[in-house]
Amino acid sequence: MCQQKFLSMNVYRILFVIGCFDILSMIPNSILPGYWLITAQSYCQSPLLNLYLGALCFPAWAAYVGLNISLVTNRLVDFTWPKLQETLFGGKMIILWTGLPILYGLFLYCQFPSMLYYPKTGSYYFGADPEKAQTPLFYPISDAGVAGVMMLLNLLMIRAMYIRNLNMMSNLQKVVREKV
Repeated sequence: MCQQKFLSMNVYRILFVIGCFDILSMIPNSILPGYWLITAQSYCQSPLLNLYLGALCFPAWAAYVGLNISLVTNRLVDFTWPKLQETLFGGKMIILWTGLPILYGLFLYCQFPSMLYYPKTGSYYFGADPEKAQTPLFYPISDAGVAGVMMLLNLLMIRAMYIRNLNMMSNLQKVVREKV
């Protein structure tokens, strides 16, 4: 994927950045929590590492999801309006499409509290006691917004594929389709 023939295409540039964020976010979201779960470690055994990784979990995921929205948008534009592909994603515009999700992740990292890993449930919480932990309202709003945007973009892609399929049918296929 790092070959010049691939990185000259906008979609592979976005995919490369997504791959980097995927690998980076596996450390705080999967690898170390799995290790902590196996060894039953809590905040007390490694407080600074726990705070650092807890602060990185959601922002890394949010940047990853934002990059995926950029990828879906790229695919939709390429499929629906191929002439706009180079205008919207070519040259230095790719920095905008990959940079905004990264800046969003950095904003979340700097503005919101860290989560703490709780080994009894194998989860992160906003507080040392999971029963009293309260998630900031921004997190579920962000999750719902991302879900809505992804659903809208995917529905637009399905619609575009359906329209393209209808336009590509031959006259014979249209007659057969109407008879059935």
